[in-house]
Amino acid sequence: MALSARPTFFGFNAQDELQYRGRFDASRMSPMANAHRDLFEAMRQVTETGHGANGANSFNGMFDQVEG
Repeated sequence: MALSARPTFFGFNAQDELQYRGRFDASRMSPMANAHRDLFEAMRQVTETGHGANGANSFNGMFDQVEG
């Protein structure tokens, strides 16, 4: 498994349930004009709805699962 040089961000709702795990934005190693702001958009959705997007970045209950 290759390690990523980019940090991973986590976003929680008001009930401390993990709703987002992912990148800060769409830029790569250097800043990019008009890069999609993934973390900002995800947390705006959590603020408005209490839940993250349905899909790869929504990890509700992720910490309840233990890998063996």
